[in-house]
Amino acid sequence: MRPDKNIRTKEDIARPYDDIGMRIKEWRMSKGLKQTDITGEHVSYSALQMVESGRRAPTVELLRYLYKEQGLDLNFIICGDQG
Repeated sequence: MRPDKNIRTKEDIARPYDDIGMRIKEWRMSKGLKQTDITGEHVSYSALQMVESGRRAPTVELLRYLYKEQGLDLNFIICGDQG
């Protein structure tokens, strides 16, 4: 019996936040920062790790903190454009 071709697996479904997490990691590394350098009171290490690995979507609070407190370029994170 063949499996139904219309059933999509978890791996088949693209997660739009994968690129955002990858860009956050790229931005962090370009600044010479470790995950532990930007985690703490506002952002947990495990949450940042999950976002950067694409296992979790970034929250608005996380993006706001990285933008306001760490100088994150939101245009790059969202669109991939470097200003």
